Amino acid sequence: MKHIVNKYMNTDIWEKRPATGYVRCYIFRKVSSMRLAFILYFFCFFSHATSCVISEKQMSDWNIEFSNLFDVNKKLGQGSYSIIVTIPKEIKDKEFDNVAIFKGSLENPSFFATLKPFEDEGDTKVWFTAQSSVNEVYYLNFGYGESCGISVTLTISVN
Repeated sequence: MKHIVNKYMNTDIWEKRPATGYVRCYIFRKVSSMRLAFILYFFCFFSHATSCVISEKQMSDWNIEFSNLFDVNKKLGQGSYSIIVTIPKEIKDKEFDNVAIFKGSLENPSFFATLKPFEDEGDTKVWFTAQSSVNEVYYLNFGYGESCGISVTLTISVN
């Protein structure tokens, strides 16, 4: 057996027990400590949780208070509107974080996507197009600050 062990395996991890005469691997001794290390790796000693619930009234108040900071510019082109919205870089010391577009309704949108802002002449802007032949409603939701920040929703009607 030692010949087979030497030929196919590293003999540094094997030992022959003199009393029993069988070969045993040191790896099995190490597995239990490895399992323990693996379990402890996923064990959390500290926890941190936050929750954020924003009421409909708070959302409405933010929309009323901050919607005038956004400039919506619609230009009719060849069969479609080009809509460019200039957005503030921050609101109440909270930096701009993200923007999403909803088509149809906020509760059950027929289309949803995030928009990538861009810089133009020192202003931060977002842009999208919409067909001019269809009467559609779009909602742009702007997030300011991390996690429980300020959220402002603009309603944009086309046609």
